[in-house]
Amino acid sequence: MRRDLLIGLTVLFLFQATVTSAMSPAPLGTVYASGVVDTEQWTVTTPRITAPPVVVPMNSFAKQRNLLDGFAVTARVDARVEATALASGSGSTRIPSQIATNPITPTGIVTRLFVTEGETVKAGAPLARIDDRLLRLALKRNRAVLSQARANVLIVEKRIAELEQKQRELDQAREQIAEGKDQLDEGRAQLNEGLAQISEGERELAAQKAQLSKMKTPPLPPIPPMPSPPTSGTPVPAPAPKIPKLPNPAELKEQLAAAEAELARGRAQLEAGFAALETAAAKLKAAEAKLDDAQEQIDKGRRRLAAAHKLARVNVSLARTAVAASATELAKALVRAPGAGVVVDVTAQAGELAFSNQPLVTISRAGSAKLFLYLPPDEVRMVRLGQEAEVSIDTFSNRSLPGRVDLIGSTVEFAPSNTATERMYFSNVQAVTLLVDNPDGILKDGMPADARISIR
Repeated sequence: MRRDLLIGLTVLFLFQATVTSAMSPAPLGTVYASGVVDTEQWTVTTPRITAPPVVVPMNSFAKQRNLLDGFAVTARVDARVEATALASGSGSTRIPSQIATNPITPTGIVTRLFVTEGETVKAGAPLARIDDRLLRLALKRNRAVLSQARANVLIVEKRIAELEQKQRELDQAREQIAEGKDQLDEGRAQLNEGLAQISEGERELAAQKAQLSKMKTPPLPPIPPMPSPPTSGTPVPAPAPKIPKLPNPAELKEQLAAAEAELARGRAQLEAGFAALETAAAKLKAAEAKLDDAQEQIDKGRRRLAAAHKLARVNVSLARTAVAASATELAKALVRAPGAGVVVDVTAQAGELAFSNQPLVTISRAGSAKLFLYLPPDEVRMVRLGQEAEVSIDTFSNRSLPGRVDLIGSTVEFAPSNTATERMYFSNVQAVTLLVDNPDGILKDGMPADARISIR
């Protein structure tokens, strides 16, 4: 009895396993699914090119002798036109009438296309060129303005150096004037000392004149008798007294007159010296006044040059910014590939007018593609990120491409009509995205493909 029961349970278990295996959508360890290839594409559009600013210094067109008196203004090239005056280069398509009254800003004429459909391009490869003649002229003009602005800075700095040299010369002249004043003070002291000596001599001369006027001739002493010839035994007589030599009043008067004349000449020389000192002092004062005027002019010039130097540097900054903006806008005129891939569509034509954000070229990214799969939730629970997969297409039935699970959807929904199979058409599914290697570019956008995900 027990044996029959065990046999019955075993048969029932094997029957249930067989039925479950038959009803299972995939064998254990592998998940099969079909999906649609989605290649990453870049739609390269016409860039928005803004007319670059053109810095126009005022002194470039104003007739001014001093280039430092000018200032800079910024002008912008107006590229707006009426839409009614525009038509495509082919002449077959005209702008709709509903925008005919609105002013628009076209990017420019497509002068050249460098690629064709199906061509493989590298990252940064040129795709198309927009008419850039005005942009080149603007860049050339701004570079010329930048050179002129830098030259103005050098001119101002040269004038500042010349002004500083004049300041040094002025300082040296002030030092010389200070030395001249010291010499004048020293000469004035010497003249005052000489004047004091002259005055002292005049006082002494006046005292001598007073003494001369009071001077009287003294009486002469008596003349002794003539001695007798000496005899023996007679004593020797005493010698005769000497008669003092009296000063001659006439000579004294002449000496005093000569001294008085000498003092008069000395006083006249001193007065001439004082006059010369006053003249020299007046000249120094006038020179000092001129130096003060020169200092005032130098101070004014320094302020003006400082303002001119600041303005010139501002002009250089504005011109440098304008050159950078012009170069940036000019670089936009050459449309380049954002990455390596295959050109799948060329919508532009050489000679037509392109507008901002207008599609020019479509590039399919080379190297990898995505395959969108939709699986029932009971199969998705066996799938993990990074699991390996093999992708095959009907066109190349003998070749499979490696891939891996890149994304597992978190929502459950009905399968899209373009990817649903008969088995899951009315079922709830989850999206699973595979990242597939596509080095040769054989996977095209929208191509159906089969995938086999290995479950480990």
